[in-house]
Amino acid sequence: MALPPDVDLNFIDWQPTVGEKEATRRERTRKVKLEWLADQDAKFDAAELEHLRKKCAALQQVVDADRAWLERQKELEGDHAKVKAYYEQEADKEAQAERAALLKRLEKATKKINADNARTERAELLRRGVVRGRRK
Repeated sequence: MALPPDVDLNFIDWQPTVGEKEATRRERTRKVKLEWLADQDAKFDAAELEHLRKKCAALQQVVDADRAWLERQKELEGDHAKVKAYYEQEADKEAQAERAALLKRLEKATKKINADNARTERAELLRRGVVRGRRK
């Protein structure tokens, strides 16, 4: 800004007024408070970040422990499945053996019944006198 050439600079009071001093002081205070707030904000952000990192690390440990537990459970389930399959196979073998034994008994009983029926029929036919020929 330029002053007109006829202005006498000796009559200008170059000392700041009370209001100007107060405004300067307020501006400095405002800048200091803003710096303090920025510093506090950075400290809070750093503390929050550290807290969140610790929390993430703790959660990671829990997740790792859960993964190990799940792997062990899978192994145990695999072992249980093998044992169950073995016992089912053995039960099937026993059932087949029992079925075979029952079939043998059935065949034997059937043969006895058929032989008994044949003897009874022959005896009845002999009694009636219908049977001719020799008996072996």
